[in-house]
Amino acid sequence: MKQSDQAPLGVDVGPAPQTGRHVRLRAVVPPDYQFLYELAMSEELGWRWRSRGTSMSPEGFAQAMWQDSLAQFMIVHPESGEPFGLVTAYGANFKHGWTYYAQVMRPDLMGTAIGMEAAALFVNYLFTNWNLRKIYIEAVEFNFDQFRSGLGKYFDQEGCRRAHEFYQGRYWDSYTLAIHRERWEAEWKRLLRIVLPREPGFEWVAPAGWPGSGNGNGARHP
Repeated sequence: MKQSDQAPLGVDVGPAPQTGRHVRLRAVVPPDYQFLYELAMSEELGWRWRSRGTSMSPEGFAQAMWQDSLAQFMIVHPESGEPFGLVTAYGANFKHGWTYYAQVMRPDLMGTAIGMEAAALFVNYLFTNWNLRKIYIEAVEFNFDQFRSGLGKYFDQEGCRRAHEFYQGRYWDSYTLAIHRERWEAEWKRLLRIVLPREPGFEWVAPAGWPGSGNGNGARHP
């Protein structure tokens, strides 16, 4: 073997972490379908999903979960395994280097940093495993307001379809947001270092501008 063919020394290669201080990303298995189905059909969250109140059969829901999916994980407690929600990437286009991202959390976890911790782990997972240029998020106006504070720091707005979706007597704008690889390098990797497990006694403090947790933002079926 020529010297130029040898692997460089000192290269730190390993898996993208899937466990943070408050959450763990684990594989979705059939017993999870009931939790996710009830979450999607719930009074608190059903109206935020793209179905906007449309009922799906449990069987159809489970099938739709995997349609056009690139990767998805349950968000759970790192020790007890208690389910918190779901992160999913779908509609990937490897020719052009992008995919879509969606996330849903339990209603009682809205407004906490748990959703953003899961997002930091998953965004890092996607950029680590695939040569993506950007990750798209589609958010209707009343969902976007929940995490608008991250605009310009953690993601950028790339488009807006005016009066695009009808709900509750009016039409709402729909936004196309993007997490660029450059922002992952500059901002999300820093957040990843914050959310990874630390020594006992370490107090987690959310950085300035840290958005609220996901609550169906950008969620599809699902």
